[in-house]
Amino acid sequence: MFNTRLKSIVHDLSSNYPGSAFTYAPSIQLFNSLFNNAEAYGFKVKDKACCGGSDDSNGTGPRWFANTVPCRNRNEYLFWDGAHPTEAAQRILAALIHNTTSF
Repeated sequence: MFNTRLKSIVHDLSSNYPGSAFTYAPSIQLFNSLFNNAEAYGFKVKDKACCGGSDDSNGTGPRWFANTVPCRNRNEYLFWDGAHPTEAAQRILAALIHNTTSF
């Protein structure tokens, strides 16, 4: 229901402000696709954070651990910490949104 209403609002904004560009993108679906096909996008690690603790918690505790050094190969990781995608993942998501014409 939320996405249906959001699409309607985006359409209305586009109609009411013809000099502007408004876009709807199903970000959760796009991210799920990226996650499920991480290897195809060049990611080697999708289930651990680049800057997390030394355990397998994926950094879901504190966002930064004392004396922790972020991984050097961060472009191979899907997640920066337990909640946020890496810059490489964000760039791919942005490209997917920009290059897809139908949502």
